[in-house]
Amino acid sequence: KDALVACVAEHHKLPHQWAKARNSLQKSGWRSVCSPARPSLKTLTGTHGGTAIMSRSHLHLTPFKDKKLGDNGFDWSAIILRLKGVNVLLVSVYLTCSIGMKGDNLIKIKELIKLCLGANMPFILLGDWNMSPSILNSTGWLDIIKAEVMVPDNVQFTCDTGGMLDYAVVARSIRGA
Repeated sequence: KDALVACVAEHHKLPHQWAKARNSLQKSGWRSVCSPARPSLKTLTGTHGGTAIMSRSHLHLTPFKDKKLGDNGFDWSAIILRLKGVNVLLVSVYLTCSIGMKGDNLIKIKELIKLCLGANMPFILLGDWNMSPSILNSTGWLDIIKAEVMVPDNVQFTCDTGGMLDYAVVARSIRGA
């Protein structure tokens, strides 16, 4: 109720479903950007993925527009958030579960590397990474973008199986700021 900005990972909404949800959000005083879900290959009616960032309409948040990537990509959405005189790229992320750092997740990470390096501003990536922070750290991509994992300090796990899968990746330039 008191939130000003919300990031959503894996909303499961196809483009036409998100359009309806966006209209409903606007009527409730929210603006949004999204990356739509895709049909699941496992069932005829299921979907997977999709991300969104929602902000209260009175905030001056700007959708991030990259000439090559736009404001959303393969399971990520981005906005520019103004904090204490600095622009910060805020990104909502969803990595596909159970595949680790291969297949679709490699494509997503490559897009995120281009996004973070091309943004020329500090960034915060919030999401459902579907892998532990130690596995994400071991891939080396965080060194490429000069970032660190930040996990919530008020919970031991973020999913029913007891793992820590939902956390932030933060530019080292603003870590602890």
